Amino acid sequence: MRGIDEVVPGIERPGLVRYRLRGSIVAPDQRPANLVAVRTVDTDGHDAARHLVTDVHDRIAGPPLPQGLVAAHFHISTDGTRVLLYEEWTDAESATTSTHHTEPLTPSNLYHLHRSLTRVS
Repeated sequence: MRGIDEVVPGIERPGLVRYRLRGSIVAPDQRPANLVAVRTVDTDGHDAARHLVTDVHDRIAGPPLPQGLVAAHFHISTDGTRVLLYEEWTDAESATTSTHHTEPLTPSNLYHLHRSLTRVS
């Protein structure tokens, strides 16, 4: 994306949301991730987004980490209006039953890692 933006100055991309990594938590043991969970939350600016990331980070960080969690990555949109949480899990049951989520994950939030992302059905 950045290359196109440099070649075509002023290009508009409706619907595109740019994010910056705010932080990550990685399990100390090197377990393979079999699926990812992706969730976005709308916020009211950078302060609210940072507060949300800190809150979720603190709920996940443990010790111990939630069972089955391989890693969690926190992103804040460049305009501060959205947080994206990208989590890597060993299995769907661990992801959907984890108590650190304020709202339970559903299969529509889960994707299998198999050469590409495939929605869990």
